[in-house]
Amino acid sequence: MLLTSGDSTSATTSATENQDLQTQRSTGDTSNELLPARRQAWEPVSERLASNEELVYKTVLDADSVLLQSEIVDRTDISKATVSRTLDSLETRDLIERKRRGMGNVVRLT
Repeated sequence: MLLTSGDSTSATTSATENQDLQTQRSTGDTSNELLPARRQAWEPVSERLASNEELVYKTVLDADSVLLQSEIVDRTDISKATVSRTLDSLETRDLIERKRRGMGNVVRLT
């Protein structure tokens, strides 16, 4: 049986991305020791960020330092294009990194 609906493909991709994200969290990719240190270092970092950069960075920080790019769009109500440009800027400053997962990206603080 051939599925022609785009919804089933995106649902499968989304499920796979969420599973990958949960696997990373459960295997210790986000260390419990790093989170308090990142939160403590938040103020000096936030002082040198623009408003969108600060909002995106804090959103990822609040999500235990790992979050799907699509979830950043949902949580911040910033457009996809603006989130992408903001992540480019944060990545240039070595504050985050993006890794491709299926059709989306996983964003992680560095």
